[in-house]
Amino acid sequence: MSSSQTRFEAIQNRSDTIVVPMNQAGHCTWDRRRYLATQQLNGCTALALVSSEAGILVHIAPINPNLHGKDAPGNAELDNARGLLQQVITVYNTYTRMGVFPDPSAITVLAIHEGRVAVPVHIKLIQGILTHLSIPSTVHQYGTKQGGEARSESDNSVVVEGEKGRPPKLYINGNELKIPARSATALAPDTVPAVGRAVQVRSVPVADSPATQSMQDSRQTQQHIAALMRLYSQVGYSEQHARGLVETRAQQAANTHQLSRAEAIKQLYEYSLAQSR
Repeated sequence: MSSSQTRFEAIQNRSDTIVVPMNQAGHCTWDRRRYLATQQLNGCTALALVSSEAGILVHIAPINPNLHGKDAPGNAELDNARGLLQQVITVYNTYTRMGVFPDPSAITVLAIHEGRVAVPVHIKLIQGILTHLSIPSTVHQYGTKQGGEARSESDNSVVVEGEKGRPPKLYINGNELKIPARSATALAPDTVPAVGRAVQVRSVPVADSPATQSMQDSRQTQQHIAALMRLYSQVGYSEQHARGLVETRAQQAANTHQLSRAEAIKQLYEYSLAQSR
């Protein structure tokens, strides 16, 4: 890489690079490609799921009514993000079954516009998915540029560099970002929910002493647990297995994201409820 080149510019035309266009997703195993990259995130959101064996990168664009017409449906923003994130989940499931996601981590790159998150719905969906998958994650924020401000094609670029069997590296605008370490066991691939419908699962271990734990829960937490159990029973779980699923996922989310038990259960409840509608 020459001193005048950005990291993105140095790798974008290599044969072992996959460049992900705006509003698309890309993926690879590190024995076939070396880099996953995207650029020009101005106002967009990026999510990278990475492991020592493979990577997935999605570039989610905001839906601008001025560009998509006044007749664009009110849920176009949500539907666009859901569609792209469903692609990510599908690839994640496939790679997990192949054994190439043994140690997943996630990095979300989000835009800040005038002091606020530019597209809150992107972050809400992503956080819900990562909590459900119990994947350790970190967030990087960047500021958007106003119209007329100088910018290059490689502004707000994301580059993931991987090598089979070694921890991947991730660069934002050429600066390396620390990738969070795995601290909990990933859910089996058949427990990964599809975006936009109820959670679909098969079997989980039953948690120890749920009755004892219930006595310590607040009334609101108990209500969230009851609602989650009803959702899981709708896809064929017995009461005992539904309770075990709630306890297992809550513990994984709490450990991975450093949440209290009540906060973890609340996030699981809100995400599952939103996806079942």
